[in-house]
Amino acid sequence: NQYSSESEAKSVIEEMDASSSDELEVLKESIEDNTKQLTDSIDFLTQLGVNCSQKKEENELSVELRNEEQEKLLEEIKVLEDFIENNPDDVAGVYLAQQNILLKQNQYDKSVAEGIAEAELYAKFVSFCETNTLEKEKEISDLEDTLETENNEFISLKGYNDTLKVVLELFPSQEAARSSTSIIEQLNQILIEFNT
Repeated sequence: NQYSSESEAKSVIEEMDASSSDELEVLKESIEDNTKQLTDSIDFLTQLGVNCSQKKEENELSVELRNEEQEKLLEEIKVLEDFIENNPDDVAGVYLAQQNILLKQNQYDKSVAEGIAEAELYAKFVSFCETNTLEKEKEISDLEDTLETENNEFISLKGYNDTLKVVLELFPSQEAARSSTSIIEQLNQILIEFNT
């Protein structure tokens, strides 16, 4: 379609201007929302990395201390077993040694059980870290792609909208009123360009 009169052209251009202005506002809000979501996701990923690294250090220290505790208990049990073997006639001493062996063996078994439970819990935490890290990295990548697309669309649409506003400024001028035929030709040419 082409414009046949200045009033028709102005009306159509005003509608296009209003429509593109609305689209710009919607796009602007989407960019703001996605930018905030991107910032939140980056903050979450950063804090997740800190928490996971801290937990890893805590786990390594706990495993080291638990291993040392278990080695010490085994050494003490070995000493008591050697005492029993080397002093079979010391009834009282053997009895006390046997009781201590039972006590330390219980402590060792408890430490092993706690270590297994702790290892299982830590494995779940590692899985949580890995899963959430991958999800957040993908979310961040997708948001960055979306924002790049939206920003490009915004720039293009803003240029289109600015052009419409410049065109609308032609109508109230006295010079435009005296050369409406020329304006119509210009507007028709702009319409052709917008539609290609």
